[in-house]
Amino acid sequence: MEDESWIEYGSKLTGEIAAKLFLNSVKPGLGSVVDFARAARDCRDGNYAGAGVNAVSGVLEIGTPGTSSAWKGFAQESGKKALIRAAKEKAKTDGKKLVGKQVAKSLAEGGIEQTVNEVFSANTKATLNNMAKSTGLSLISSGGRDVGKTVFEDTSQYLAESALEHILEGGVKKSVQNFPCEGMKEAAKRAIEEKYLEYCVVKRSLEFGGSVSKGMINHSFNAPSHAFKREPGNTLSNYASDEAEIVEYLEIDRLQ
Repeated sequence: MEDESWIEYGSKLTGEIAAKLFLNSVKPGLGSVVDFARAARDCRDGNYAGAGVNAVSGVLEIGTPGTSSAWKGFAQESGKKALIRAAKEKAKTDGKKLVGKQVAKSLAEGGIEQTVNEVFSANTKATLNNMAKSTGLSLISSGGRDVGKTVFEDTSQYLAESALEHILEGGVKKSVQNFPCEGMKEAAKRAIEEKYLEYCVVKRSLEFGGSVSKGMINHSFNAPSHAFKREPGNTLSNYASDEAEIVEYLEIDRLQ
């Protein structure tokens, strides 16, 4: 970013985020193309820290949708089983035939799938809690180098993804969750929430592992942002070529 203005940097970042959002809307994980393209560009420019970080981002971009899809499938199965168990209890009083028709109708109308999506979408909403988690991961990813830039980029992408998710949810006409009774609905939701918590553990582990990897890369390749890098036992004279540079730096007329 040293050789470009804030306008150029902001325009480029906006374009890259927009491209990722579009590609992921076409197929989840396709946004990794942008990350790998950035990695190739950084490698060409000799920015090996940026190349490594973007490569890790690309791998996570591919893995995250697959993990989410798998756990949603587990949650749907768990929700269906919980609904059927609750239905068996309900059938003892209301009759097997009536309850059976009601449960079949609920499953056919996608009541379980909609509940799964609503529970899992809580992870993408721009809440203070989610923002704090995102910022924490960004701080780790920075490795203590260019902290502000890393947090700004990650936060911008997070907010953009959350906004798009909100827009897409608003544009989808939701069907009414037609569960036979509130007890069955709650039983299914509890089972789904249990699987969601398991998914969160796996997802956070992947995110934390990715952030640690990025942080190690950034810390190893990027130099500290100090005017002079001091080593134990070194003095200012080690970092200046002659007396004139030292005098200018210290802003005095002469060295004593």
